Amino acid sequence: MAQKIESDKLLVKDVFSKWFRIPEYQRPYVWEKDQVTELLEDVMQARTSNPDSQYFLGSMVLRKNSKEEGTTKYEEYDLLDGQQRLTTLFLITAVVRDLTPKTNTSRLKTCHETIYQMANPDDNVPERLRIVFDIRDQVKQFINEFVKEEGGTAKENELGLKIANSEEDISIRNMSKAILNIREYFTNNSIDHFFPYLRSNVLMIYVSADELEDAFRLFTVMNSRGIKLRNSDILKADNLGRIKDNTKRLECAKKWEDTESYFAEDFDAFLSHLRTILVKQKAAASLLKEFEDNIYNPTSYDRTNKTKTKLPSLLSKGEDTFKYVDKYKKHYEQLFDNDNYDLTGSFELYNYLQLMKKGFEADFWVAPLLRFYDKFKTDKLIYFVKALDNKFAK
Repeated sequence: MAQKIESDKLLVKDVFSKWFRIPEYQRPYVWEKDQVTELLEDVMQARTSNPDSQYFLGSMVLRKNSKEEGTTKYEEYDLLDGQQRLTTLFLITAVVRDLTPKTNTSRLKTCHETIYQMANPDDNVPERLRIVFDIRDQVKQFINEFVKEEGGTAKENELGLKIANSEEDISIRNMSKAILNIREYFTNNSIDHFFPYLRSNVLMIYVSADELEDAFRLFTVMNSRGIKLRNSDILKADNLGRIKDNTKRLECAKKWEDTESYFAEDFDAFLSHLRTILVKQKAAASLLKEFEDNIYNPTSYDRTNKTKTKLPSLLSKGEDTFKYVDKYKKHYEQLFDNDNYDLTGSFELYNYLQLMKKGFEADFWVAPLLRFYDKFKTDKLIYFVKALDNKFAK
């Protein structure tokens, strides 16, 4: 039986009549000041240009789940794509609530029900947050203290401390920045103009599927049609969709997130090194196509007969891919973090690697170094590094 795929457009006020969950395998909240400010200004500009017009904000890819709490039954949607915008709208609503005078009971009621809904068993309404954040326990605690709690976004000193703490969870730091940015924005811009337009004139499109694998497939299709996601996001979604066990999927997602945080903007470059290690040739296509065609589904081409023959996979999709990425992330840490004295008993390796990282224009040497370390560990490691230095320094 074909699985049901839903698609529709919703006003923001109708989006927040639904229940959402940001799953444990999702990436952190990564929006910075530029993205948050751009959303605010785009909405306000649309309202200023034509108060009666509708403004398209973006898309969401969802997986629908049936939930049951006591006698209350309702639908919950896992957010596979669109969580950055939806989380920002959630934070905007909390800031608006805390900047709204107590006399404006109507707006306060709207904000409260957008953020947290009290139970109403007669109407099948559960008591819960509109968006449940399962990506980290610390994030849940932050949402409860600074978003759910009335007056939470006004705790500017506490939010500032979270931003300043480099060891704080990245989602918490970025949400703290976003809250302060939104509060600053409304010191010079009218909530009375912005908020009604946001609720009643701003649209989002969503597509949803009942099955996780179908939802992940939608996620990748949406990307190919212009919703720009990083190569690493697509690889993550594709491989998580192959893992049926929830516990294993959670473990893999958290390891991936740790690796993503470690490499930051260089994560795709790191994945390119892994591609080189597996394929042993220079890339001839995009990172995604290389993984799909040359790693997961390699073939050989017979020029005489003009036929392709399928070859064994160099790496299996699913859990094996996550283990492979995690293994090489640990290799990278051991080679490049700290001073490497524990690896060789001297600072010679550290000095060479630092000079190579800073002195070479390209990083082609990183993949063979990682592969050598995977196979031989520290045996003759310094000699191999010197050989790489001689080769790539020419």
